[in-house]
Amino acid sequence: MRSAPCDYPCRIYIYYSEFCEFTFVTKLLYAFKRIDIDQPVSERHRSLETMPANDFILIEKNRDKMIWFITNYTQFLARRGGYEITPLYGRLILDFKSFVYQANLTLPVGYELSSNRHALFDLLLNFETEPGNRFIIWNDAGHLHSRSDRDFREIFEQSLLII
Repeated sequence: MRSAPCDYPCRIYIYYSEFCEFTFVTKLLYAFKRIDIDQPVSERHRSLETMPANDFILIEKNRDKMIWFITNYTQFLARRGGYEITPLYGRLILDFKSFVYQANLTLPVGYELSSNRHALFDLLLNFETEPGNRFIIWNDAGHLHSRSDRDFREIFEQSLLII
């Protein structure tokens, strides 16, 4: 069970950067923790689980290491049981509307969302039937950031919790 101080789902934003810079995010975050990709996945999970927040931005220079992390961590959560893992595929997210479309199909909503920020906020933060251990993993989140900074910020600001 997560030890974070609220009942919101855990969101992991995977950002691939050749230069390992993400200025917008670094201005928002108050705590940084380096995760060693070579340590066992259970240790990586413990590192994330003990952080006093539910939102994590993982920045990695090496694309192969990033994919390895995502694969291992997703498999770890699935094997452990009791977790709902919701992947969002960043290279297929071209704008705000396609993000809402993808989130609508991957999260168990039961109806079609409209493409507006209030619907997205309700889905990501106020969804009443969400389990306590839901992990939303937005792969290649930086893809939308490089395509449309405005759309990225609109999504990011709706979903990020700073505790």
